[in-house]
Amino acid sequence: MNLFSYWTAIDYTIVPSSSSLWPWAKNKRFFIFLHLSVIFSRKITDEIIAELRGAVA
Repeated sequence: MNLFSYWTAIDYTIVPSSSSLWPWAKNKRFFIFLHLSVIFSRKITDEIIAELRGAVA
């Protein structure tokens, strides 16, 4: 199973933001302001869709 961590260094909810890094996952850093904005990010949504398409192929 592939694991992914999508994170931003500009996050004031997850402190320190580096705690979002998982040694066993593919870590993807995005420049998005604030934690709540991550779930509305088109960049992250597009990345997740691309990963899912790659898993199916």
